[in-house]
Amino acid sequence: MWRYRRTTESVFSDDAITITAPKEIAAGQSVEVNVHVKVPADAKGNYRGAIDLGIDDPSIRRDDWADMVRLEFGIWKQPTEPFVKTFTAKEAAPVTLEISSNLFEGMYKYFAASGASMKNAKEPSFTVTRTGYLLEAIPPQDRDAAIAVAMQDKDFRTASSAGVPTVRRILPDTSKKYYAPKTLLSVTWQGVSVLVDPEERKIANIWKESGGTK
Repeated sequence: MWRYRRTTESVFSDDAITITAPKEIAAGQSVEVNVHVKVPADAKGNYRGAIDLGIDDPSIRRDDWADMVRLEFGIWKQPTEPFVKTFTAKEAAPVTLEISSNLFEGMYKYFAASGASMKNAKEPSFTVTRTGYLLEAIPPQDRDAAIAVAMQDKDFRTASSAGVPTVRRILPDTSKKYYAPKTLLSVTWQGVSVLVDPEERKIANIWKESGGTK
């Protein structure tokens, strides 16, 4: 005799569970028992219960759970709005983001320790999008130092007769294409851009509006 027993208040009723199995199993016989769960579309939360195998054998009834199969379900709904995490980097350097599911990892360890099969378990997956980033303002002393280095180039000095130069920070992922994977400063003035290495205080590369480099 197969009976279902709900142990706690759950997110859906017993009607959602259908058990397909023979009414009796002979000694030494193995059969397949199918448990089908129809989860309501609006369900969210936990479902805990057990299937009473109906074994009439006093020798194995050591406690109330000796002839039962526990059922535990966690029902989650995918959020309609994305989770947003904002962080600030202490320095201009490549950042590695590691995303994992602590709940899934804990459940996996629990079931693995109990000897339960995890062959149909699905690994959690994430769709990650970086929407943008903000860099801290370049300190005035660093900006002035970069302009001073850029002024060492004759073409830049000639172009700097009027206006104010623009100084931008170039991150390693970009700067490695033109010089080295390190944070540089780009000083632009009247069609001439000078890539400055602030650590070594030297010119790393120069671009002119005409497309030439030197």
